[in-house]
Amino acid sequence: LLRDALAASGEVVLLVPSLAQALDAQRVLAGLDGLSLGVSVSTPDLWVRERWGVWGDGRELVSRAARELLVERALAGSEDLGRSSGMVALLAGLAEAGLPWLADAPRPEGVTDAEVEAVGVLGAYARELERCGLVEPCAAAAELPSLMRTAGARTGAVVLRGFSELPRAQRELVCGLAADGEVTVVVEAGDNPSTASG
Repeated sequence: LLRDALAASGEVVLLVPSLAQALDAQRVLAGLDGLSLGVSVSTPDLWVRERWGVWGDGRELVSRAARELLVERALAGSEDLGRSSGMVALLAGLAEAGLPWLADAPRPEGVTDAEVEAVGVLGAYARELERCGLVEPCAAAAELPSLMRTAGARTGAVVLRGFSELPRAQRELVCGLAADGEVTVVVEAGDNPSTASG
């Protein structure tokens, strides 16, 4: 698959779940004829971080410490939610995982007033980020393919391997990349009822 993709596009990005897997894949590819050049290996998060520095919109990716500080600042406007370290960690984790899809979201059925207020704090946090010229990596992942497209940046073929699931930000990244080029997701068939033959 990598050889065919490399022959067709001239460059291939292999995305794997972890840095350890990326290093293992690089070692394997270095020993294979025709795959030591032209194939870059990374994780989705690292790949986004590297490209955001070049193709991003000028905002910097928020660090963990800045995230927690800005969440605490956003919590200051909440009358009912405490400013405990647990609440800061909870909201920071939600922001890190899915700020673009949670901040200022309409109230779904079955949520409590406290949950609505927590989402409201995420909206305030998003405004703090904007004021500071920062962006959550999950938002950067969703926005990057469009920014690269606008700038005329070419990605080449993208192959994902080893993922059992993709968080929303990574799905948005993959779908955005697939809109402009070839993206292949390799899924291993394991020993489970869905792949059993009988």
